[in-house]
Amino acid sequence: MKPVKIFVFLLFSFFLIIPASQAQETQGPTLWSLSDDDTTIYILGTIHILNKEVEWATPKILQAFEGSDALVLELGPDQEDPALVQGLIVKYGLLKNGETLKTLLAREDYKKLSGALKELGMAGNAFDALQPWLAATVLTVQVASNHGFLPEYGVEKVLGENAVQKGIPIHGLETAEFQISILAGLSPEDQKTFLTLSLDELDLVEDLFIEMRDAWLAGDREALNALINQGTEVIPGLAEALLYQRNRNWTEELIELMDVPGQYFVAVGAGHLVGINNLIALLGEAGFEVKEN
Repeated sequence: MKPVKIFVFLLFSFFLIIPASQAQETQGPTLWSLSDDDTTIYILGTIHILNKEVEWATPKILQAFEGSDALVLELGPDQEDPALVQGLIVKYGLLKNGETLKTLLAREDYKKLSGALKELGMAGNAFDALQPWLAATVLTVQVASNHGFLPEYGVEKVLGENAVQKGIPIHGLETAEFQISILAGLSPEDQKTFLTLSLDELDLVEDLFIEMRDAWLAGDREALNALINQGTEVIPGLAEALLYQRNRNWTEELIELMDVPGQYFVAVGAGHLVGINNLIALLGEAGFEVKEN
């Protein structure tokens, strides 16, 4: 059975949440655009966490970004406030009624979780109070961080900081509560599956991130689709909730934005621009000619 890569599906499709080979010369991530007489929208698929050495900002990406009237991200800056996120974690991420992961998980799965936490220098019961979806997310991000993949080097973080420096307004497509509620809304069984699959895949993190980074830098959408979206059917409804419905929502947002004169730079997770029901295809179905730059 091939690994389903559930952790990378999450990290390429969901913002709120390598030791790399030396930077290599590639064509860079694919940049898309659609336009009419007075509006142009550029769309870039992103990786939310990266290592410091990755050189992804090609001249055409920089030119499109720096000439834009606004930057559009999955989340606006106000949605990343630590106090806001902490409140949402308390609301959606903690177990209730005396439950713990030790009581919820099968003995062998809990043993795997405890072992993984100890390898990270934590207590084996450090996550006991967390809902399974949150335990899976935090564990995945921590392991990725240990391999050099950090949010501060992610595309959105870099673009956001540059936008602030250049005085480019930043708009968000969603709220942090909406994003968190997607995972929190999974059934208890699906949440446990999400966690156990993540535990099974922790040893794959470094190699798979390198594969996906290289496919992304090369603009290889076919390879990205295979790497990111393979096996999402293991958790019924996950792709619909995390990708397809959000792509439909964003399509409507961008259609409305096309009625506002100006140039806009949209950056969303790369998982939203590949596979079925992807954002580029939906915009095409809505009657727009979306070009690869």
